[in-house]
Amino acid sequence: MNKLFSIALASVFSLGILALPPASSAAGGRILETIKFGFCPGPYREMVEKFIAPKLEKQGYKVEYHDFTDYVTPDSALESKDIDANLMQHQTYLSTIVKDQGLHLTSVINVPTLGLGVFSDKYKSLDELPEGAKIGIPTDAVLERARKFGVAAGVGRNSANIGCGGYYGHRMAEDNVIGIVVSNTYPCMAPYGGADRLIGTNPIILGCPTTNPDRPIVIDVSTSGVAIGKVQAYRRENKEMPAGWANDYDGNPTTDPHVAYCVRPMGDHKGYGLAVFVDMFGGVLSDALTSPEIPFVEDMRPEETGFAVILLDIAHFIDVDRFKEHASLYASLIKNSRTATGVKEIFMPGEIEARLIEERKVTGLDFSDALEAELTELGRKCGALGAEGVLTDLID
Repeated sequence: MNKLFSIALASVFSLGILALPPASSAAGGRILETIKFGFCPGPYREMVEKFIAPKLEKQGYKVEYHDFTDYVTPDSALESKDIDANLMQHQTYLSTIVKDQGLHLTSVINVPTLGLGVFSDKYKSLDELPEGAKIGIPTDAVLERARKFGVAAGVGRNSANIGCGGYYGHRMAEDNVIGIVVSNTYPCMAPYGGADRLIGTNPIILGCPTTNPDRPIVIDVSTSGVAIGKVQAYRRENKEMPAGWANDYDGNPTTDPHVAYCVRPMGDHKGYGLAVFVDMFGGVLSDALTSPEIPFVEDMRPEETGFAVILLDIAHFIDVDRFKEHASLYASLIKNSRTATGVKEIFMPGEIEARLIEERKVTGLDFSDALEAELTELGRKCGALGAEGVLTDLID
């Protein structure tokens, strides 16, 4: 039987500069009198407010707080100097995003973050760990075992939103493994034929390498036909949704985002079946909560979701270069095949997203008028903008 004990891991407190200068000195040509912190959902803003900000204010700084809803924008905002610091990520994630996106960010200090469960077949408490013992976290812990045994699997509980699922697919490609990650979520989808919200959008992520490191084969999909965020976007825009996206409270299909109660499974019974097994792997097998038990975001309670990771080390099955060449040939056969009438190009899984990332690094992001108005209002509320400020004021 595995033993479970708690450990506090560390998140990275990353800054665009190596250290905070005195309030009266220059850093990279800028005089920092006001320090703008960026945060993702979690405990980090409160940590800064209670412990870090008071110390900075004693040194003469003014501290501003900027909240983000994803785990990519805070680093982009830090790179463009829209904020001066962020607290929301661990070192592995920071190192990866710095490498992949060519950012110039540096970690400064580590701070405690939420406790996680650590499993051991040998030790009953942290006190028994010998000096220099190593503790791995998924996918790294699973990867280490896959390297040794060829195939490895791991599960986790007491989790929450896993963030950008595609990240794990790209990690698989970089590490020359093929694998799958699944995670359950709070319920926003009805079972096929049902009306109650009982199942999450329960994403599935897969990835593997090719000969082109910039074009691995990666798929990150929800088991619902559409992400709940798209329904929210149409509600924000007051636009009619495409048919087949969502049902109303009684389980009837609707195109009105204001009466949409839950999203529909991808492929009807097929997506429903996949979502159920994501809960079996990520929820039941990990002894986490299953989707019907997970609280809604509005409840402001820990989600306690679960996830599962399965990795196969390619080198244990076939020469890695041969795998990459065969995978690339396979992709080439598909991309160079005949297109259907009216279709210009066939894309491999993850290719559209990769192109969009490259494009938006140059052109920036498009905002609808409604989203711009919502972000502007949030900017004014949190102090990033003045009473009459607009989003473009945040651009250097």
